[in-house]
Amino acid sequence: MEKAISDTTNISALGKIYLAAEFIFLFFGLPSLIFMNPQFKYKIVVLLAATLLIFLVLYFDKSFDRKEFTRVGEIKKYLPKIFLRSLFVFVFMLGLTWYVKPENLFFILKRIPILWFVIMFFYPILSAYPQEVLFRTFQFHRYKSLVKNETTMIILSTISFSFLHIVYHNYYAVILTLAAGYIFTKTYRENKSLVAVAIEHAIYGNIVFTVGFGEYFYKMAGS
Repeated sequence: MEKAISDTTNISALGKIYLAAEFIFLFFGLPSLIFMNPQFKYKIVVLLAATLLIFLVLYFDKSFDRKEFTRVGEIKKYLPKIFLRSLFVFVFMLGLTWYVKPENLFFILKRIPILWFVIMFFYPILSAYPQEVLFRTFQFHRYKSLVKNETTMIILSTISFSFLHIVYHNYYAVILTLAAGYIFTKTYRENKSLVAVAIEHAIYGNIVFTVGFGEYFYKMAGS
């Protein structure tokens, strides 16, 4: 029997409609608006502001356990899996970069090592962790009443995470984050740890920037 993730009887039909509309707007509507306005100069500002707002909503939600922000779960048992997958991601991204844009291989590391160090330090804090709060912790807490089982929530989280990356106007970002989003969501649910999935996300992201594929994840049309 498939595992249910919540009791869906504590919210009215109207409440569910509102939550569904909110989910669609935040995770599909907002990225679509940004995508359709490539000349808009404040894309990053809008995304960061939305992320901060959602974080605050979660933080002040009385039904939310703030310990979730730092929960490590059984991370020691899960680290070997993360390590092995990270090795695969490194080899895969190395091959993909060599195939798509070989001149970019280790470009930042070789040409601007100081920038590389800055990215390695700040990406986990300012990008990976906030994204996991948004797409894993927030979604599973806020919208759990909309679905009957964990599989559906995993699918929604995975697809919405991938869809966000349409703002970069390239299919590499969307396809790669579809696969990564599924892995991240499974890590979050299996280990029940925001810290674990943030670590895995940070490692993958730093690999992408290290091997030279980062331009597909930060350059936006019109920016």
